[in-house]
Amino acid sequence: MFWEKQDVIMEALVKHFFVDGAVTSPLLMEILYNGYQSINADNTTAKFVRIEKNRFGLVGDVPSLINIVVGIGYKPMKVNTPTEEDYESIVTELGCRIVEIFVLDYLFRQKIKVNFTHSELLQGIRLYGWERRSKTKSHRFEAN
Repeated sequence: MFWEKQDVIMEALVKHFFVDGAVTSPLLMEILYNGYQSINADNTTAKFVRIEKNRFGLVGDVPSLINIVVGIGYKPMKVNTPTEEDYESIVTELGCRIVEIFVLDYLFRQKIKVNFTHSELLQGIRLYGWERRSKTKSHRFEAN
């Protein structure tokens, strides 16, 4: 399971949605806040992100979670005159989806970056070892 400190992800979320020098929509702020509060209270609908011990975590493996996100149906909401309760539930559900998808994306990108860097490092070490061995072998043949 992938985990990241809550502060790190919240900082990335703020940097992503709140642009310096621009006024951020109060509706967007409310949506994100309600979504975060719902995840924190464990009231989410999708349930593929959770918060434990001040850390965000994915519930399951990344490929299956991506399939879930892709498979979520986004049906249009048919609310003619939304009541206060309708508005609150719509805002909370939308906020949950945004925060959950952001956390999934963030953790997925971070793990790929770490694995890619690790892979590059291993490849460099192997190449260095191969070059040293071939130089050593060529020196042996020259000495004979």
